[in-house]
Amino acid sequence: PDAKATLSVHFDAVLAHLLAGLGDRAWRAREASALALAELVPQCDAGNFTAQAAVLFRAILRALDDIKESVRNASQGAWRALCSATNRLSDGGTSSPADARAVLDAILPILLDKGLTHPEAEVRALCGKQILKMTATAGANLAPHTPLLVPFLLEALSSLEDPRLAYTQQHASSILGDKGDAAFESARVAATRASDAATALERCVPLMGDMHVLEALPALENLLVRGVGLPTRTGTARFVMRLAHERGDVLKPRAHRILDSVVGGILSDTSFIVQRAYASAAAQLAKHVGPDKLGDLV
Repeated sequence: PDAKATLSVHFDAVLAHLLAGLGDRAWRAREASALALAELVPQCDAGNFTAQAAVLFRAILRALDDIKESVRNASQGAWRALCSATNRLSDGGTSSPADARAVLDAILPILLDKGLTHPEAEVRALCGKQILKMTATAGANLAPHTPLLVPFLLEALSSLEDPRLAYTQQHASSILGDKGDAAFESARVAATRASDAATALERCVPLMGDMHVLEALPALENLLVRGVGLPTRTGTARFVMRLAHERGDVLKPRAHRILDSVVGGILSDTSFIVQRAYASAAAQLAKHVGPDKLGDLV
């Protein structure tokens, strides 16, 4: 008579059965398990959800890419329920800091490692939207994860870009010439700034404490020198420029090292758009270095 209480008592057994069903060879079993998870997940409390969150996300990510269309459609409901529970339990305004941190610890690595690099564009889009939603709702609870989140999002700017754009530019440059090539690159960068990853990056800056900024700097320096792809290199330069503008006091002890990386990019990169982005970063970093270093820059 009391289904909710019964499910609460037998939650672990029911969840184990449904997770096994998502991997069943029969598509009806996979579809039924996805539909049942959409009903079960909203009833999870923080303890049950945190313990199983990573397993649930991995299983539903696979189901979203199922060979059977009806299974994929059923998995959409399970995905929405899972994301809703995640947002509710990681919300800095409604959940305790301990619960929110535990959920983020379990979910973010899965979304970053498996979701944003998924071969299916639709699944990548769903994961990008979920990360964006978490950056909006988690608030200060997301701060400890920003040193990992920021470099991954910067790399995702290039990995999530349509590869046909870079291919088209390579073949169009001979026709368009240098001015046309720069215009094409500007259009690519403008499109990247409207992506989910770029929006999430913008929200990370105000969340980062001084220690989080310092922890992220080695990865940012590495991306400035070895970053692959036009969106990643320009995005990293813009991120460093914003940090230098808003958090210059934190960057000051390492500003000279970062400036060396930026100047190297200005002198060696063949893209005018990248050179311009690096020059803008250098202008902000120059405010935080000594006269000798500034003389070297000039």
